[in-house]
Amino acid sequence: MNNWIETKCNNRVHGTTQQVPSELFTKEEVITLKPLPDTAFTIPNVGTRLVYHDCHVYIDYSYYSVPYEYVGKEVNIEVTNSLVRISYQAREIALHKRSDKKGSFVTVEAHYPKYKNILSTEYQEHYFTKMNEIGSYAVQFFMGLLDDNPHSWQRTASGILALVKEYDPKVIDLACKRALLFKVFSYSVVKNICKQGTYNLPTDMYSGGIQ
Repeated sequence: MNNWIETKCNNRVHGTTQQVPSELFTKEEVITLKPLPDTAFTIPNVGTRLVYHDCHVYIDYSYYSVPYEYVGKEVNIEVTNSLVRISYQAREIALHKRSDKKGSFVTVEAHYPKYKNILSTEYQEHYFTKMNEIGSYAVQFFMGLLDDNPHSWQRTASGILALVKEYDPKVIDLACKRALLFKVFSYSVVKNICKQGTYNLPTDMYSGGIQ
């Protein structure tokens, strides 16, 4: 095929231009070509994510912050080898360097509301770290708990952390996920979900509330 193109097409006078294509390319077109880039073009991975109560989205085992006003909203993500770009309704709202460590948090402090820094004290940070050891849903539950009950959250958080003495952390994490779906931030609810084994049941089975 290439030989036919070279001998039959590129090296004979073209019927329309009345020029030889190979000669035209050498004289006029070569000088307009630009060098190829040093690195290959990367096609980004795209998708959507829900912004958690802690002002973060979960991407490839890491967490990236988003301005707090987008909590609960679905945002668009664009991930390359080096960057994470987050947008809402075609407008970029966050840009992060991509993390290479699983479970890491890439956070811009300005993304949190000014009137409450959710990790403003070492005390809260201690609980945050412990909940993160249980799982990502436990972290979301904790952030929601801080928002729902900012002055008396410790007892609930301590109770959930104590559940690791009775249940596998994965079970507790799934129980927190189920509680989150109903926006109920209660230790007794999470404990009952673990005890009754309802953490894996479809949510549409219970239209009346938490089971």
